[in-house]
Amino acid sequence: MFQGVRLTTEATGNLIETLPNSQREVFVLREIEELGTQEICKILGRTVTHVGVLFHRARARLRECMEGQGWKRPA
Repeated sequence: MFQGVRLTTEATGNLIETLPNSQREVFVLREIEELGTQEICKILGRTVTHVGVLFHRARARLRECMEGQGWKRPA
């Protein structure tokens, strides 16, 4: 997402904590637990489309938070 950026575990956790609960659940299951979409759907009882939307929104919100803190996206 952001080239050459190394976030501390604490900073990463703080950013993830800013997400709404449903987005945080999907993001953590996908990126940290490395589960597939179907597994996440079963765990959360959501459709594939809804999980995809929540993941997209989580990434967008994290990107906005990082940019708001001065992180720059690669050109």
